[in-house]
Amino acid sequence: VPASAILVGGDPGIGKSTLLLQAAASFARAGHKSLYISGEEAAAQIRMRAQRLGLTDAPVILGAHTAADGSFNQRVRGAIDEIRLSRRVLAPGELLDRRPYGASGDCNANGVPDDCDIAAGTLADADRDGVPDGCEAPSACLADLDASGAVDGLDLAVLFAAWGGAGDADLDANGVVDGLDLTILFAAWGVCEADPCAGRVCDDGLACTIDLCDPASGRCVFIPIEGCEPDPCENVRCDDSNHCTIDACDPRTGACTHTPIEGCEPFVCGSPSAGSCTVPHPTPACEDFACCKQVCAFDPICCDVAWDAGCAALVFDLCP
Repeated sequence: VPASAILVGGDPGIGKSTLLLQAAASFARAGHKSLYISGEEAAAQIRMRAQRLGLTDAPVILGAHTAADGSFNQRVRGAIDEIRLSRRVLAPGELLDRRPYGASGDCNANGVPDDCDIAAGTLADADRDGVPDGCEAPSACLADLDASGAVDGLDLAVLFAAWGGAGDADLDANGVVDGLDLTILFAAWGVCEADPCAGRVCDDGLACTIDLCDPASGRCVFIPIEGCEPDPCENVRCDDSNHCTIDACDPRTGACTHTPIEGCEPFVCGSPSAGSCTVPHPTPACEDFACCKQVCAFDPICCDVAWDAGCAALVFDLCP
């Protein structure tokens, strides 16, 4: 639901953070900008949980609410800006990283941010672009009443059919379709201009910039986030493919660490935890030592990477 807030409650350790991280990853994988802010866990801890859940491929922006010195995390503020800009609910001059208490636009000057007015139903936003309908700049296709991609005779017919009334043909929003609307239609006559930002992705891959497309020129604009320090662990993958280590990225240096798990048994031939030799599994080796050795001698991948369907099939040919 647009502009909604959802409170998730439950006993400590029941899985609230895990559920929310999975939801954020799902949104990100679907192409939506997704930001996960923690009030108590460090970004490195969240990243470790994502690794355990297999979510590291999801482009979720991670951040802790406060920086190490207790101040508000400027990078999180910039990430919030980037998401709000992508939904067109505030202008670049109203970024959170430029003023302590940022807000979206206030096109009707009533002292209430436009996104709040839209959520409350005070202002209409029929196209759900985050900008109140009455505040959007006139478009070259404003008079394309039949959505054909051009302003032509069919649109003129629609306007005359609505003459004297209200509705979409009331192009100047004065409450009635009249001569002024006819003038606007003729001024926009012809093929509609294409949106220069349609299908354009602006992403410089940097955590400390806000990326957006200039709707006037179609060019990418990268706005530096004041006070932002790049996360040295961003886009760093620390998986050593060893299930007996905890893989993490040092948030200070960006270096990978692999901490051994005490008592963990490696997946080797003959290990009871390695799994059945006749059943495929994502880990290497299998529990029958002799059979495992024979199969891996034929195909080393079965002991180095994973005991896949091919390895399980070899059991019936190689093992007595």
